[in-house]
Amino acid sequence: MRLAGYGPLPTRPATGNSEILYQYTKFRPSTTLTWELTPGWSGREGGALVIINEDGLRERDLPWEKPAGTRRILCLGDSVTFGHWVTAEQAFPRQLEHALSGRVGGRLEVINAGVPGYSPFQELLWLEEKGWSYQPDLIIVGFVLNDVVERYLTMAAYGGAQTILGVDTTVTMNPLARLLRRTAFHRLVAGLMQGQARRREVYSVRQLFVEPLSPEIAAAWDRTEDELAEIVASARRHDVPVWLAIFPFRFQVAEDLPPHPQKRLARWAAGQGIPVVDLLPASIRLGARAAFLDHDHPTPAGHEAAARALAEALLAERPPALFTPLPQEASRVP
Repeated sequence: MRLAGYGPLPTRPATGNSEILYQYTKFRPSTTLTWELTPGWSGREGGALVIINEDGLRERDLPWEKPAGTRRILCLGDSVTFGHWVTAEQAFPRQLEHALSGRVGGRLEVINAGVPGYSPFQELLWLEEKGWSYQPDLIIVGFVLNDVVERYLTMAAYGGAQTILGVDTTVTMNPLARLLRRTAFHRLVAGLMQGQARRREVYSVRQLFVEPLSPEIAAAWDRTEDELAEIVASARRHDVPVWLAIFPFRFQVAEDLPPHPQKRLARWAAGQGIPVVDLLPASIRLGARAAFLDHDHPTPAGHEAAARALAEALLAERPPALFTPLPQEASRVP
């Protein structure tokens, strides 16, 4: 296997190899989240500069304590929220901040807490570990349709916590497992499984549009809704509202498929008493080519359309409690 080029996974990045630098430095292992963004990392992806701040977010350096007279919106999500292959300014959280600035009471900060590959269960864990320290006034969960199936693909097909996004998480494994993890044979098998998982991802998302649902997809939906409900419950304990923003897949727009997943999420959200912003109409207006870079990641225009739809929905809220002026002494969340 080594002679064929499948050497063992490196323990540190190889200088000058952009692929290795990306896979082995942008992310780092986490005993609770499985992986997280590496604080202080910077690099280019698809021509877009990516800078991770010291708190592990693609954000400006923000103080934990919210400044007096400031409102904060915290955006949870995966690579769509993070801004895959677009700049931080082009990603929808910053565009939402620009769209709402000057139209709300006081200063507004929209915080991008998206982490590539995250699913709702990780977003919940991150919120509990770090998110509440930012004292948000509103949570927006950026939900992409692959959130329903991604946990199966990532945690199973990618080899569990051993091979997530190239992150070497062997520090949490026993000595024998660590030894096997570093073999060339493991790298060959892991690569084959990763390729298969990537090919299966769009196919699996397509199963969300098949009725009746298969038992596996039905169970995945139930688990996903339970995880989203835990995010809502955590927010209610902090007296913070939650909104759900649903991002479509390209093939749904290109093939004009019925919005079965969006309708299911809308019914679930109604039962939870939380607002939903369905971003499918905004993508349809743009068209698949203009709205998407690939199968699910928005173009800069797609991010702008999403931010505009979110801003309009938030400003139309009645009563618009989030946007009333803040007294200086009332800036902290209980």
